[in-house]
Amino acid sequence: MPTRIIGLVCCLSLSVACGDKDSETGSTTVELDGSALYTSNCATCHGADGELNNAKLPEIVPGLSAEELEDVITNVAPMSDIELTAAELSAIVDYLQETWPAR
Repeated sequence: MPTRIIGLVCCLSLSVACGDKDSETGSTTVELDGSALYTSNCATCHGADGELNNAKLPEIVPGLSAEELEDVITNVAPMSDIELTAAELSAIVDYLQETWPAR
């Protein structure tokens, strides 16, 4: 029994330590991995390199603002089975803009 409690305490400590604590609200935020989210939600259709199915993301992404990318992802892309939170959407947009920056 004590081993289980120690294990639980360690896991909880690690999960809290991995996030950033907001000094005003006291809540903990966890930074999302945009690359992993892109891989699991987008790469099936667009490919790891953004070129699958004639997507041409390396050509398109640099010309779009973050707001425009969010609009394309939520309103244009055929994502009928994918539901993203605002934070996940933002992480994917950040990843896209880091991968294919504006010129």
